[in-house]
Amino acid sequence: MLARPLQGRLSPFLLPRGRCPRLPHVSASRIVYCLPHRAESTHRKIMTLCTNHNTRSATRAIADLVEVSRRNNAALKRMLRRAYATPLVLLSLASGARDGTSPVSSLHAKTELIAEKDSIQPGQNSWLGLHFELESGWHIYWINPGDSGEPPRVQWLLPTGFRAGSIQWPAPQRIEDHSLVDYGYEGEALLMVPVQAPGSLAGTEPVKFEATVKWLVCREICIPERADLALSLPVQRKGARKQSHWQELFTRTRARLPKQVPNDWRVTALSEKDRFVLNIETGSLEPQATFFPLEPNQIENASPQELGRLARGVRLKLRKSDQLLRPLSRLKGVVELGPGRVYLIDVPVLASNS
Repeated sequence: MLARPLQGRLSPFLLPRGRCPRLPHVSASRIVYCLPHRAESTHRKIMTLCTNHNTRSATRAIADLVEVSRRNNAALKRMLRRAYATPLVLLSLASGARDGTSPVSSLHAKTELIAEKDSIQPGQNSWLGLHFELESGWHIYWINPGDSGEPPRVQWLLPTGFRAGSIQWPAPQRIEDHSLVDYGYEGEALLMVPVQAPGSLAGTEPVKFEATVKWLVCREICIPERADLALSLPVQRKGARKQSHWQELFTRTRARLPKQVPNDWRVTALSEKDRFVLNIETGSLEPQATFFPLEPNQIENASPQELGRLARGVRLKLRKSDQLLRPLSRLKGVVELGPGRVYLIDVPVLASNS
């Protein structure tokens, strides 16, 4: 049953160099080489393993194929990561058990829908969270994944009258993978979501929240995973709600959420020939800074960010992306100056006089 759709999706990738197919979610300009002919035997092995539902062996074989790609270039590696996501997600949908309970274990992650407080109140805002515990060496992605990958996505099934807001993304890590740099999370991650309860909430029965979450978990290769999560909370009509046992994790995560830049700071961005110069004047010397672009194809993610100290702040020199096809009007991102010091950056880009 599975062999035919897999073959149909993968066989176009075995083409001579220079004849690259159009792939979903991959810009054609970023694909330089297709699979070399010597990779065909590995490809056939992957096909057999996927057809036999042997997911773990298939992922190891795909990692071997990615190793071949290193002898070509980073663009091919990005292509391979995404090309083989399709058969693996078909495989996971065909063989994965989903019982709608929480937590849910998958190949490389355990996910759970959790709450900051142990009850809900009519008309009040509550914080829920998508909690990820990742296998060592594997990571998931930030809202801008960097050189490869995609961020987690959630589809809510909420009781009548409840409204869920957007995911609040804590500052990510720079995850180096040979010639690529991804932005994401390793170990443990919490993606917080505000949920508003209706003021007319009636009854005393516990309220059930459900969410279908899809994400890519990556190491050498990326594997699509999904989980159907559920959480029930009692209704408390009066009095202060108690914190849940997850409260400390919510507090730690909230400290890594980007804040607005203080009014007395001065932030400017200049465009030079092959780089942006970001000046952040905070009023004091800043010994460290890391910039995470909110939008793709602004900067070269893998290039070192050159740090320059200002008397009353910090300067970052960011190499422009070779995918930047037109002048950038605004530089948007997140800057981390140290623990608990994460700020949103959204400033016009001015032409340099030099």
